[in-house]
Amino acid sequence: MIFLDLSGTRQQLERQLEVGLQDIKKVIFPHTQSAVPSTERWIKTIYGGTPSKTFLPPESRIVELPEVDILANYPFHKPGTLRGLYDYECGKIFLCRNRWCRETLIHETLHSVSFLGVRPDLRKKLLLFNEGLTEFLAGHLMYQRYTDCYKGWKENLFEVCSVTYLSWVKLWGSFCRFVPISELTKIYFWDGTKNWESRYADFLTTVRQAGYPRFQDVMQNPKPTLEIRFLQECRKAFGKRFDHIYYDPITNSLDFSQMLL
Repeated sequence: MIFLDLSGTRQQLERQLEVGLQDIKKVIFPHTQSAVPSTERWIKTIYGGTPSKTFLPPESRIVELPEVDILANYPFHKPGTLRGLYDYECGKIFLCRNRWCRETLIHETLHSVSFLGVRPDLRKKLLLFNEGLTEFLAGHLMYQRYTDCYKGWKENLFEVCSVTYLSWVKLWGSFCRFVPISELTKIYFWDGTKNWESRYADFLTTVRQAGYPRFQDVMQNPKPTLEIRFLQECRKAFGKRFDHIYYDPITNSLDFSQMLL
């Protein structure tokens, strides 16, 4: 077993993580707080030599590793596509060496402050719902704070910074032409409780009071998939203007200058 050298690189990553958290507080949700404290963790390391184990202390909240080492610990990801991940169990961010950028860091940092940190029962049920919302909020933050990153992300200029979970992100981008982005904080950010259902009920009430009283609770009948049900409900409630936005090129559906704040 070996101990990971956590000198300069760890300090630089930790500083970037702090910048990401402060950006989220300033731009999206001022009451942002980490849902899961970082704890110690042993991980397998196999890159460049004999397989061994590496110790990550609690103060190491963010780690950069070669893809092969990340996959050795999280084998359910497809090789060649991984940029980063957040482990809800130990409260740590793992970044894939040479395959991440600011967008990845923001995305994974958002996971660390989301409701799913305290609700493991919702992680599978809301997996793509939450991933799409995470990516959408990352786009919103980049639009407000990092214009070049936002442009590269939206226009697919670089593979490692392109939009992930595209269909869900387009859904949220189209949805927020009718309902403010700020309302999404109710169903995303941890509020110190485990009562996500209450926050979701408040979210639905707000949507209906915004002029769409027929907007239905898609969680009650998420078939054939939650995404399809949500899309159907948006098309029904918002009408042809929604269709025009959603089915337009991504550069239009993800034009944050046209969205409600």
